[in-house]
Amino acid sequence: MFTVIHANNIEDLIDIVIEIIHSNPIEPLETETFIIQSHCMGQWLRLAIADKKSIAASLEFKLPLSFICNLYNIVLGNDNIYEYSHFDYSSLIWILFKLIPKIIFLPEFKLLYEYIQQDKTVLNKELFDIKIYEQSKLYFVCKKIAYIFNKYLLYRYDWINAWSEKKNILKLDFNQQWQPKLLQELLKNINIKNSAFLHKNYCKIVTKLKTRPIGLPSRLFVFGISTLPAKIIEALYAVSHIINVFVFVNNPCKYYWEDVINKKYIKDNNPLLMNWGKQGCNFIKILNEFEYKNTYKLEYHIFRDKIFSKNSLLLHQLQQDILDLNNPYYILKNGCKRILNENDKSIRFICTYSTLIEVEILRDQLLEKFEIDHNLKPNDIIVLAPDINDYTAFINAVFGSININDPTYIPYGIIDKKNSIYNPILICLLELIKLPIIRLELNELLNWLYIPEFRRRFEIKKESIKKIKYLLKSNGVRWGINSEHRYIIGLPALNNNTLRFGIDKIILNYAINNKFITDSFNIDLFEFDAKLIGNLIKLIQNLEHYLHVIYKPANYLEWEQRIKNIYKNFFLKQNNEYELINEAINTLSNSCEIANFDENITFYIVHDVISKNLDEKICKFFYGKVNFATFLPMRNIPFRYTYLLGMNEGNFPRPYFTLSIDIMKKYTRNDDLSSIIDDSYLLLEVLLSTRDCLTISWVKKSNNNYKYNNPSVLINELRNIINIGWTLNKSQTKNVSPIDILTIEHIKQFYKTSFEARQEYKKVKNFYKFTEIPFISKINPPIKLGLNELEKFLYEPFKIYFKYRIKINFKNNINIYDTEPFILDNIQLYNIKNILINNFYKGYSLNYTIYKLKKSGQLPFLGFSDTYFYNILEKFKFQINIWKKYIENKKKEQKFLRFSISINKYNVCFEQILKNLYEDYKGNINYYSIEPYNYIYNNQIFRLFRGYLIQLALSIATKRPGNVILIFENCTLVLPTCKHKIAKIQLINLIYLWYKAWKLPIPTNPHMAFDLFFICEYISENKIIKINKILSKKYKKFKNIQKNFFIKEIWPDFKSLLNNGFIFYSKKIYNNIFDYIKSIIKY
Repeated sequence: MFTVIHANNIEDLIDIVIEIIHSNPIEPLETETFIIQSHCMGQWLRLAIADKKSIAASLEFKLPLSFICNLYNIVLGNDNIYEYSHFDYSSLIWILFKLIPKIIFLPEFKLLYEYIQQDKTVLNKELFDIKIYEQSKLYFVCKKIAYIFNKYLLYRYDWINAWSEKKNILKLDFNQQWQPKLLQELLKNINIKNSAFLHKNYCKIVTKLKTRPIGLPSRLFVFGISTLPAKIIEALYAVSHIINVFVFVNNPCKYYWEDVINKKYIKDNNPLLMNWGKQGCNFIKILNEFEYKNTYKLEYHIFRDKIFSKNSLLLHQLQQDILDLNNPYYILKNGCKRILNENDKSIRFICTYSTLIEVEILRDQLLEKFEIDHNLKPNDIIVLAPDINDYTAFINAVFGSININDPTYIPYGIIDKKNSIYNPILICLLELIKLPIIRLELNELLNWLYIPEFRRRFEIKKESIKKIKYLLKSNGVRWGINSEHRYIIGLPALNNNTLRFGIDKIILNYAINNKFITDSFNIDLFEFDAKLIGNLIKLIQNLEHYLHVIYKPANYLEWEQRIKNIYKNFFLKQNNEYELINEAINTLSNSCEIANFDENITFYIVHDVISKNLDEKICKFFYGKVNFATFLPMRNIPFRYTYLLGMNEGNFPRPYFTLSIDIMKKYTRNDDLSSIIDDSYLLLEVLLSTRDCLTISWVKKSNNNYKYNNPSVLINELRNIINIGWTLNKSQTKNVSPIDILTIEHIKQFYKTSFEARQEYKKVKNFYKFTEIPFISKINPPIKLGLNELEKFLYEPFKIYFKYRIKINFKNNINIYDTEPFILDNIQLYNIKNILINNFYKGYSLNYTIYKLKKSGQLPFLGFSDTYFYNILEKFKFQINIWKKYIENKKKEQKFLRFSISINKYNVCFEQILKNLYEDYKGNINYYSIEPYNYIYNNQIFRLFRGYLIQLALSIATKRPGNVILIFENCTLVLPTCKHKIAKIQLINLIYLWYKAWKLPIPTNPHMAFDLFFICEYISENKIIKINKILSKKYKKFKNIQKNFFIKEIWPDFKSLLNNGFIFYSKKIYNNIFDYIKSIIKY
């Protein structure tokens, strides 16, 4: 018996299922079989039945294709079904992979041959393996063809039947005529006589059966499926004379609505049903056409109204309109425009300015819902996104960072995230499988070391990673394993800046322990444990070994062993990830066995197959948790609260791409699938399956280019319908539409909240003192200061508080470079010049220093460094000549300055060793320094801070006048002398100001301070308004302000900086320096 039951509430369908099971029980050891559209639906259905019957046992849930395959197996026998499995997508790929090279030279396949051979001439045959390229391209061609043939098998089995019998039922273009021929060759290759892939024979045999075969259930429920191919419906109907088949259809409308989709009667129809319901309508149309040809035994329609009172929610009114086929615009014409309650929160729209804030707002809303509704359970809530993988990191950051014992902790689960994207062990393993073609940058290797299982395999502790980072970076490691690795990628076989290059230097340095080597590389190797270096060598040797192993093609059996060995040699424990890898390998092996495929394949193909297999897992519905998922696994499942994230234009509906070889796009049918049609119906199902509240959010402002983004066209359509069909009370705000009431813009609200938070901070200042002082008061100021600390203070006074008091470092001191040094950036150039200068002071020749720099991997190689360094060395030699003239016939000196002062019961000691001092014949001691950059007057005053501080220290230490001479690349500056007493007063004043900056952030910086002094030369100091007007325009343009975002957090604009003492502190810190530089002598 074949029975079709229509209902608009899935809960009513469950009641009918329970009634059927209860009224007509099956045999005790038999199971009830359900065909469902996703494993999540099966799990939810099991829980729903258990909730109503207190038990749910002997239930079996199968996907449509899986059940049909099993049905063919039972009716036709195992031999035939084995042949059928050849046309499974994964097996068909390998059959085609083996077949196409044999037939590709036939005239019919000229198009395929040209496609596979194209671009091959572009490759360098000496640097790249052409066979690997050809095989990889062939594999991806086979994937596309297998996908298309699999679709034909499901939706166009009549084409398959005709092509196998060499009948031309379609007018195919010349570029598509190879497909029938390929199918015929395919059938010859695997010796299948039944060209219709068993379906035709199945229908003939099953109709003749009078008793139920063993293995076939006595009753079958097709539940909650939105669409099915006509072939599957035909197969189910064919067997319904020996078993009971119940098809439960979740029908959104109680009237005949096929004409709605065809837009024959637009005026009276519901626009949401008309524009979003095509997929559901096509499915119902297939059932109706099938009923016309084959009369059903029974058909029922059970529809339930959504509105039970005048004050019904907006969400329920929309659902009722769809059920009754009402058009809100038509109701408006009759003057029956409905009034929207201002407090109605059943539908909400939220636009935010970042994905992270979108998830944070979601969590706040969930906490609010749990606080208001004490009967609400986490599993009553579903959060959907077009692609949940885009949100997984943010969800874990917002929800996963809360301690499980915290009262605000919300249990959550992410249903269908991809293992190949978010499981660190599997990501690392997949990268190792394609090791020959990845660059393996230093950053990537360090990221692998942060994986506990990877790190422990080589006995490396977490705290040692920073040492390894410093060790490898200091020895010039950038990317690549060795020269052979670079050759495999297709680049010249150069060993420079590879892991082997760096580790060889480490071993050599460790063995020799040459003083100059360790100094030039700024690293003391004997600070590192020998065992740590040994473990690092073992890791690199493993990488070199598997580079050779992986690069060689092998059959699937050998790859199975290779991957297991890679896991065992790079990861410590065989945990859950090892089981997932085994499952993925077994899937590959089974597909190859079915296809009788034993040829050698490359690592590139294996990586693609294993990655795909790892992501093909059963999605599980998390009971007792808030579930996060994409739309597909959760379709048609009802929830009280539904939240939709990332509903931006371009993200939803998903972009629809069809392959150029797909003939179905030319000859369309009702049961064809399309991502746009599917997504539209998905959104309709979400709207209808939500019971209490639907919240839709999108990112209005882009994170990258700060451009405003629109919501999805489907969301805009819903918003327009609400505006058309509803209005507000007259007492409510004028010139405000219903959609304005329902929309929350967190772009504006965020800044408002931030402002209110700052005001609130002022109100509860005493409370913050009470909570913060116990922590901060325990931190004492440094008892020793030197010129380095004072120089940093002059550069960025506000950073002293953050760095020395609350221990916040905003910059990583170790820069990791991922490419060879073709061109040096400013930081690299500055460091290289400093090495040249320091080694020159130590007495090393210029050529020897450059040789050592080349060997360290810090300079461009293959002769590029000679050309690149020509101008730099010319300038440096010019500076050396000037320096030599200055120190000629002068005696080298070194002074040590030390004094103490008392600041708020703290004895602060100032200590500094003054080098590069030379005494002339008069007994005056001068300081001479070669500087690694140019000097531009007025624009680069901060480059004189060091010289100014040395001048003060020199005057205090010698108690005699002495000059500070700074030799820049473009000029030489002679800083004026300073009297002993004045120098000491100014230096002590800077130490006091440093201590003040340690206590509280000081609102000034040198760039703006010197701008202020230049302005004050022309504008009276009393005219603060003009100063504010001029500097306000420059405030946000200063590079120093742009780089240090926390300045904007403390002082969001120049006015706040001015009100907090900008002029006072600028004069206090920089006025003496500004006056001092006016008397500088320039040569």
